[in-house]
Amino acid sequence: MSSIVDVSGLWRVLRRNAWWAAPEVMAAVVLVAAGLYWNAVAPRLAEPELRARATAQLATEMEQASADEHAKHGHQLGPDDRMLCTAEVFGIDPPGEGRERNVHTAYGYYLCASGRPGTPFLAALMNAGPVVLHLDAARAGDRLQTTTLEQDLDTQLQGMMPEQYRVQARKGFTTVDQMRTLKERFEREVTAAT
Repeated sequence: MSSIVDVSGLWRVLRRNAWWAAPEVMAAVVLVAAGLYWNAVAPRLAEPELRARATAQLATEMEQASADEHAKHGHQLGPDDRMLCTAEVFGIDPPGEGRERNVHTAYGYYLCASGRPGTPFLAALMNAGPVVLHLDAARAGDRLQTTTLEQDLDTQLQGMMPEQYRVQARKGFTTVDQMRTLKERFEREVTAAT
């Protein structure tokens, strides 16, 4: 004995009783489409470009850190002090070509100069050293990891970064370009300010 299924009747029942699922299904479709679009549109960048973007972000994070965060790595800021920083990132994790949002750690070196308006660059308080930027840290205050004077540099570097970056971290910047740019910027934004 065979039976015939009334498809049109089944469809009417589903339409009448499952109307509440339509917004959820639409939201799921939109989210999947947005994810696929974002993956297709986000550009893949060569490692030098990823390092350059991480360098800009590192310098910005150093400048925007709170007075307490600066005190952790040796900066003492007065209430009227202005701090400007530069950096060079010489390694990222994961290394190689990729998308900017996939980079979760940057290894580099920084230099910061601070002073009140009118301070000449050579009289500014300076601080420099190896730095790790943890881009995947949940709190902004946990993103920067710098060395301190309280502990041996080699011991700190072993805990901060892979061996291939430690040699450069001990040397500092690879060129004088960062220092020259910071000096010019400091003279323009701090020394010349009144």
